[in-house]
Amino acid sequence: MLNSLVRNLVILVIVMTFLEMFLPDGQLRTTAKIIFGLMIIATLLNPVVVFLSSIGRASFDFSGFNFTETVNFKDDERTSEVYNQLTLNQYIENLQNKVIELVNPYTADYEKKVEVLVVKDFHSKEFGKIEEIRIYLTKKNVGVIQIKPVLIGNKDSDDYIEYLEGTDIKDVVKNYFGISGSKILVFIEKEGR
Repeated sequence: MLNSLVRNLVILVIVMTFLEMFLPDGQLRTTAKIIFGLMIIATLLNPVVVFLSSIGRASFDFSGFNFTETVNFKDDERTSEVYNQLTLNQYIENLQNKVIELVNPYTADYEKKVEVLVVKDFHSKEFGKIEEIRIYLTKKNVGVIQIKPVLIGNKDSDDYIEYLEGTDIKDVVKNYFGISGSKILVFIEKEGR
């Protein structure tokens, strides 16, 4: 037992010294030294724990420690809700980025903004299904930037109109996502606005 302790300790010190040589000076090296010290202490205490548990003075049961299990929070339902919402937001963002990637070859002269509407009911069988994709195109400015006039009291102040010539844009998105063309709306900024 003492022989194996000394052998393990010597091997541990040699490996740690070898690893420490490759670490840069500074905070990382200091942190590594602390971790290495804790490993040496654990190696030294291991025979004491084994001895105490063998004579019945102490009982150490580490069988319940499994670091691959998920952590259970007290408010599990709320945690699940937050996680689901974060996942949904990431899913929508990924869809939007994919739409921009798909339409980019057809809309090089335009700034693009995409809105993807999906089924957000987590309990629905259609959860995550695309309900509608809205693509907004704004002509990139080349040269002088025209300032748009401010109209007060104008009820028809939408900056975008539906772009009916965007069938190639609709086709590429429709074919990729396998959805109806009626669910894809392409808008272009009004001229002179």
